[in-house]
Amino acid sequence: ALGFMAVNLPGYAKEFQPAAAHLWHMSSSLQVRYMPPGSPAYAAGLQTGDILLSIGGRPAPSGEGAMKEWPELIKTVLKVGEPVAITVRRGEIEKQVHATPVSACNFTVLAITGDSVNAAANGATVLVTLGMMRFVENDNEIALVLAHESAHKAMKHIEARQRNSGLGSIL
Repeated sequence: ALGFMAVNLPGYAKEFQPAAAHLWHMSSSLQVRYMPPGSPAYAAGLQTGDILLSIGGRPAPSGEGAMKEWPELIKTVLKVGEPVAITVRRGEIEKQVHATPVSACNFTVLAITGDSVNAAANGATVLVTLGMMRFVENDNEIALVLAHESAHKAMKHIEARQRNSGLGSIL
């Protein structure tokens, strides 16, 4: 993992796209939106607002399917402990940085629309509602929510639920 979140305008719900375009100059290109201090991306010099052009010599996806294509591209180019070149556009300047990936949990976290205070895991993805994001007071609280949801995967609760529901349908 490199420790940053990339999004593009089509990755936002339609009702939030005008605000994202205006406030963050979002477009069809993937843009660095969140990056915690201490992450490999932060240490390499990436900045919030950088437009992703390529990673590991492969072009960054853009457009409608970019949010789904990006994790797949990351899986093919990242190797833990081996630096990877990331090319970004920062303003009018193209810049290349090198980040060294670290081992991390293998799941995607998505913020989804909804006012309910909720989060859920399906084995591959942790979904957190915008209501939950507004409810938590700081990064530690959202980290606790993510830890709770990822623990479901670690403890194989999801697989057990699927097995039990399959068995229940047989009986």
